[in-house]
Amino acid sequence: MKRVIVTALAVLASATAAFATNGWDYQTGFSDVQSKKTFSGSINTVKVIVANNGPQAGPRYQIILTVTRPDGSQVCAAGYPYLDGLGVNTHSEPIAFQVIFARPLKGHSEFTREQFVLSADVKPYGADPSGDLNLQNNFNTKTITLMGNGLVTAACKKLMGE
Repeated sequence: MKRVIVTALAVLASATAAFATNGWDYQTGFSDVQSKKTFSGSINTVKVIVANNGPQAGPRYQIILTVTRPDGSQVCAAGYPYLDGLGVNTHSEPIAFQVIFARPLKGHSEFTREQFVLSADVKPYGADPSGDLNLQNNFNTKTITLMGNGLVTAACKKLMGE
């Protein structure tokens, strides 16, 4: 009887291990701030990164980026209702957040410090979410502080076309 129980537990552990390695692992993250000086000011960009680190290709997915101020007021949002699934160990950068500091008028030196909270969330589209091996890394936030001269324009931008 003892041998049967040990064998049954070994079979169950083996089946559980096999089940745990089937699926995908979508996760979100953010690039570092990319700053570019232009004739009219500067452009600062942060891209949303969606990656699949699971052992199987993932299904189509939904992604949304929401940007707020620290007080919770919304700056912008952008997303896709679905994008093609990601293969094993691949990533995509479907959305970006851009802040543009315009060059101040001659004789004015307006120094501006702006803070933003970026939130990205990825969800499988048309698939059982339990196939995702780690649901905790589907949502991610990042706070950025940018400094520049002049007026500020902020926008969320889709990068994958419509």
